[in-house]
Amino acid sequence: MINMNWILIQQYLTKHCRTIGILTLIASVLGVIVSLPAIMKPKYKSRVVFYPSNIKPYSKESETEQALQIMEASDIRDSVIAQFDLYKHYDIAPNKPASLFYMNGMYAENIRINKTGYEALEVVVVDEDPQLAYDMTNAIVKFYNKKVKQLHEGKSNEVAALYLVQMQQLQHHIDSLAIINQSIRVRYGVLDFDIQVEQASKAALNGNNSSEAQMLLTNLAKYGNESQNLSIQINGLRKEYTKSLAFYFNALRERNNKFTYCNIIISPAMADKKHYPVRWLIVLTMALSTLLLSCVGAIIIEVRKQQ
Repeated sequence: MINMNWILIQQYLTKHCRTIGILTLIASVLGVIVSLPAIMKPKYKSRVVFYPSNIKPYSKESETEQALQIMEASDIRDSVIAQFDLYKHYDIAPNKPASLFYMNGMYAENIRINKTGYEALEVVVVDEDPQLAYDMTNAIVKFYNKKVKQLHEGKSNEVAALYLVQMQQLQHHIDSLAIINQSIRVRYGVLDFDIQVEQASKAALNGNNSSEAQMLLTNLAKYGNESQNLSIQINGLRKEYTKSLAFYFNALRERNNKFTYCNIIISPAMADKKHYPVRWLIVLTMALSTLLLSCVGAIIIEVRKQQ
């Protein structure tokens, strides 16, 4: 039964082969016409591939995932649109309703940013003007570097401001304790507790029981521990101040670093051959589609005649 059906199908197709051939030829000619530059304007591609560098992920995301999120920032897109006047280039009236919707659609259609299988970022720009595609690719990388730098500068400024406030508080505390300690030293002559106790003890053992020596011993007994504790606190606070100062200067250094934030693997190049449309593929697709539909149509016609 299957062989008989296949034989019948061959007979049906043979009967209509002339019509099928003509329709397929017409579709091929239409494919050639449709793919002419005057009708389907050619587009050219520019491409850059790079690995992100000198960035620190905020969570469990990788550096590449973070860079991809930054690449999708609205201010990068807006900067590209503004620099190349894409509303005019894409023939979109900026003041009409839904103009932003259409612009975002054209931007997404012509500019693609993807993560490669090797954890790199790929930026592909297609346009009817090869020079513009090349320039836009370079601009996107430039705006990406600028955006990351802004993020780093903002974070570094926050850190620097935090440590500056901390240093001011520490310095105020140090000055307050130093004033109290200085007052004890001036009023009671307590300068260095350990050395003065040793010297006063030696003087007493040697029979020096003058009123000055007795008063010094009394003052050391009353205020020596307090002065010593104040000195210990001041030294501890000064160590904290030194640490905060180091963090403060590190934040300033991070802010002022002239880093780039991508290691380019494949540099953009201006295309000398169109990327789209692929004429032979359009012609082949239209011809095969028409051939298949013609064959199905011929079979249906013959089956209905037999009924």
